[in-house]
Amino acid sequence: MSSADRSYLIRLRGRTRGPFTLSQLRQMKSRGQFSKLHQVSEDGTNWQPAAELTEIFGERKPAASQPEPEKATTETVEWHYVLDRQRLGPVSELELREHLRSGRIAATALVWHKGLPDWIEAGEVFPGEVSEKRSLVVPAAVVALFVAAAAGVTGFGLWYSQNQGTPDLTNLIRPAAEIRSMDLANDTTQQQVRAATGMVVCYAEILQKTGERHERPFGTGTCFMVTRDGYAITNRHVVEDHKEWVDASDEGRVLRLADTIYHEADLTMDSSDEQEEFRGLIRELTAQTVGSIVPKINVYFGTDSRFATVKHVSRKYDMAILKIEDPPTNQAYFTLSAESVPPKSTQVIALGFPGTSRYAVTADEAALLASRASRSSLPEKLFGNDDHRTVFKSSAFDYVQTPGEVSVVQKEAGEIYNIQHTAAIRQGNSGGPLVFRSGPSSGTVIGINTLLLIHDAPVFVAFSVAQMREELDRVIGPGKLTWR
Repeated sequence: MSSADRSYLIRLRGRTRGPFTLSQLRQMKSRGQFSKLHQVSEDGTNWQPAAELTEIFGERKPAASQPEPEKATTETVEWHYVLDRQRLGPVSELELREHLRSGRIAATALVWHKGLPDWIEAGEVFPGEVSEKRSLVVPAAVVALFVAAAAGVTGFGLWYSQNQGTPDLTNLIRPAAEIRSMDLANDTTQQQVRAATGMVVCYAEILQKTGERHERPFGTGTCFMVTRDGYAITNRHVVEDHKEWVDASDEGRVLRLADTIYHEADLTMDSSDEQEEFRGLIRELTAQTVGSIVPKINVYFGTDSRFATVKHVSRKYDMAILKIEDPPTNQAYFTLSAESVPPKSTQVIALGFPGTSRYAVTADEAALLASRASRSSLPEKLFGNDDHRTVFKSSAFDYVQTPGEVSVVQKEAGEIYNIQHTAAIRQGNSGGPLVFRSGPSSGTVIGINTLLLIHDAPVFVAFSVAQMREELDRVIGPGKLTWR
């Protein structure tokens, strides 16, 4: 097989994507989506550094007149690593390898040395040294860190990055605690809320029969973490469409995709016969070109991306439960309110990812979005680009907070409580938490933001979480949720 016909899987920080042709990898490199930090594999078993792809990165230059380059590198490079939320080092490469072999640090521990643009998982750098053991050591410095956080001291990672010139760790080191404050001016609270409030993106991974791969988003919303081990709550309507894709047969998924393309085309035709003829052409073209369609969910916590699965969809409430794959060991999470009827004028804050945050504001931003989402070929026009994130601007993954207060709590038919409030929400906020803003319950979730009603003026609605307690405890597990 010639090099031009080869395709490669790529891997970074535990996420595997592909396969991609060399031509696609060149395009991804030019867009900053593929670098020497990645690993590549043709079979998914044998991996090598991406820098070995000379067709992409050119020939590697030999070290200048060093008789033992490996030994010199091992002895001179100073590595730093993250353990139990603390940045440690410097250590030599030999010491770092020994830490991995002994299990003191896990394969997912973040490591860095001067010259690397960002932190990377240790298992990606030294795959042969990974141990199955897990560290149970909690350094005394961690206790000091929590004491400092409680006193309102700026986050350790931010301080270190500003004073030592290393990449910012604030998005990588997360507080491990219940969220008990909505003082978002405090760095520690900001980190907790960012780690516990996720943007949900539902998309279809489309593989053409030629091997070309596309990702087509079809729904977004918000979720919030409620346990350390990865359970999150969102709205039923955020994941309903995804569930229909999952439940459909292979043929049914192709038909759904074709109908989606047809409706998005929004062409004006003179007769229903013409419409049906055009729909038939789209269906035929899709069936001929598409090999497989896999519906997926990604949840974004700031710049951190995690896959998720739907564990439960409520029949009675607009509520669904997600399970986040491989959550951080020290996962921040929200507590839940046991009361269904908060007093009027109770101060609250809505958290989420409103769709308006994805729209371009300036002409330069509009041009950047257009260039990232440009589609040159017919398959790209039909099925989307190779990464669903190209349709969003970077700030779309930053959570938005809007303060307000409770207007009234109404009891609807079917014994369902809804909370009307003045904290502005938009499409995309669906599934996000409505949180007590002050008082002894500050930081506790009172409801799930669900509806935006438009009459003479907008009305914002959340459904009380207390009424869902029995169902949530039954599905997630008794004693796993924290109710206050």
